[in-house]
Parts: sequence; structure tokens; C-alpha cells
Amino acid sequence: MAGMFRNLVVPFVAVLLTLAGHAAAAATTDWHMTSGSLTFSGTQQGEPFTGTFKAFTVKLKFDPAHPEQSQLDVQIDLRSADSQLEERDAALQSAEWFDTERQPFAQLSATGGKRLTDGRFELPATLIIHAKQKAIAFPFTWTVNGETAKLDSVVHLNRLDFDLGTGDWADPDWVGHDVQVTVSVTFAAMPPEANVKPSPTTE
Repeated sequence: MAGMFRNLVVPFVAVLLTLAGHAAAAATTDWHMTSGSLTFSGTQQGEPFTGTFKAFTVKLKFDPAHPEQSQLDVQIDLRSADSQLEERDAALQSAEWFDTERQPFAQLSATGGKRLTDGRFELPATLIIHAKQKAIAFPFTWTVNGETAKLDSVVHLNRLDFDLGTGDWADPDWVGHDVQVTVSVTFAAMPPEANVKPSPTTE
């Protein structure tokens, strides 16, 4: 009887341990942004220009072995836009463009994802700017270097999808419709204990 019990229990325990191992392997990592840049490029009267957003935050849960479990949240302070031209920067803050008095932030969020055939990854994201929401693809490369990792992405947007540049500004001869957004962020993995909330205490 003891031998039969052992023959049943041992395989059962082994299965449980295997499942636990798979669950641990599938756990995504919380990544903490340590540095980064967020730039936008376009044309004005046929001349190219590049600007930056100086204030933005990125929260990321990601495991390259399980991109389907990814979570990404990016918040951009539109008031921090700097295109290296004071007159243009003032226009970007106006109601015809970002309307930062009423909508000071843009947000990109994504859940899930996949690995592309060229080794990159892609997340199905939602971008909200100027109170306009649009589903976009967010492709990126992921490079690990020791205890840090770097995300690099290039996304092309049509500014009219977000009502950016209305009225006379809508003319592509004045400001091009295509905007290239380039993201480069370096992360450090957060230790597991950093994600554990303290248990409530009672007096």
C-alpha cells in the first residue's frame, strides 16, 4: 500500500513542480525607465524639423519569451514640446494643435503583443492625443545589456487623425501630414520585492 501511495504521489508532485516552473518562467518583468528620448519629426513648408518631448514616463511589463503578456503605458507631457523654434512651439500649444490648456497630456497604452519575423516585437496600442483616440501598431527592438535593456521604436502618424493642425494648418503644403515619432528608452529591471505591497496592519 505504501509503495502504491508513493507511486501516485511522486508523479503528482513532479507535475505540480513542473507547472510551477512554467508559471515562473512566464512571469513578466517590471522594467523601470532610467533614461530616454522621445522625438517627433515633420516638415514645415517643405523643410524638415525635429522636436523633442522633454517630459514623459514609461511603465513596462515585458518578457521577450512571452510578449503576449506585455503591458505598456506611456504618458507624455505635451507642454514640454521643444521644436527649436519659439514661434512654432507657441503654435503647438494652441487650440489648433495640442490644446494643452485643456489636454496637457497624451497617452499610449498597450496590452499583449507578438514577436515579428524580423526579431522585433509589436504591441497593439491605443494612442490618445487632443482627445482623439486611435489604434496603432507599436513595433520595437529590445536589446539587453547586462542588467539593463533598451527599447527602440519608430512610429509614423497622420497628424490629421488626431485633429492636430486644424484650419489653415491642415494644408500639407504648410505642414506635412506625416509625423515620425522616435522612442528610445533604457530600463532597469525592478526587483520583485519592489512590486509587493505591504500587508495592512491593525492597531
